[in-house]
Amino acid sequence: MQAAARQQLLAERRAVEGLLAAAEAAGLPLFVLNRIGRLVAASAAGQKLITLNGPFRTDVGRLRATGAAGARQLEAAVSAGLEAWAGGPFPAPKQVVVEDERGRWAFKVTTLAPRAFSLLSEPAVIVMGDAEPLRMGHLALHGVYGLGRAEAEVAQLLATGASPSEIAGERGVSIETVRSQIKSIFRKVGVHRLPELVVRLNGG
Repeated sequence: MQAAARQQLLAERRAVEGLLAAAEAAGLPLFVLNRIGRLVAASAAGQKLITLNGPFRTDVGRLRATGAAGARQLEAAVSAGLEAWAGGPFPAPKQVVVEDERGRWAFKVTTLAPRAFSLLSEPAVIVMGDAEPLRMGHLALHGVYGLGRAEAEVAQLLATGASPSEIAGERGVSIETVRSQIKSIFRKVGVHRLPELVVRLNGG
């Protein structure tokens, strides 16, 4: 029995190593969770996202998203994946969007096929994301275009489709202030029209 357990543990470690190797080769953030939802491994790109100001943190060995909306999405997707791994119907990979000051990140939560016999180290669910954020956050907008924090916030709202009047209402400033900030944003980003700005901020 001990020999069989050792063989299984070795097979599970190799499975985790294989997943990590594939993510490392592509430079992708990857998190591997075991059958009770604990984080057992992360790629180098994934480890960089588990920081004080990053989109993820760990809590008693579990992967958590820092933002409220992302946290709810991640918890629901991981719970569904673990239920499927334990014998429920297999769900399609679920997309989760988390964010930090650098931008919004898209991740897919995927359930892996279980073995007939497994130990706690067997990977059950993987959380894999893109190498770059979907949309630039405050820090990236400042670093790339030199936008101030207020300008970065306005630019992000514009990228989601908000109108200048809606932005003024949300931020508690006058419409003239917002228009002045938009002119400054256009100049710094190097665009002349709002559609060009939206495309640029969304990675186009």
